[in-house]
Amino acid sequence: MALDGKPDTANGELNGHLYNPAEFLKADVHSVTQFSLRYIELKTCSGFFGCRATTSGECRTKDDSPMVRHEIGNIDFALFASQIVMGFTTLLLKK
Repeated sequence: MALDGKPDTANGELNGHLYNPAEFLKADVHSVTQFSLRYIELKTCSGFFGCRATTSGECRTKDDSPMVRHEIGNIDFALFASQIVMGFTTLLLKK
């Protein structure tokens, strides 16, 4: 699984670095699922922990996180890609 945390498409340099490893893994008969986080609605955790007590770990926030969580349960390898701004990854990758 590859998570692309680049916030915009103006500079394709990061995308080129991300797609090359994904293509390399695909060429070696691996299945690669890639998520461009700028196109997926992910909300930050509210931190009230109601998900643990009332819904058996399912978040009450309605967003696209179930799709990503489902893939995370089936992976052997994860690639997180993001620009580094002032020593930190982008907000998209932190969600």
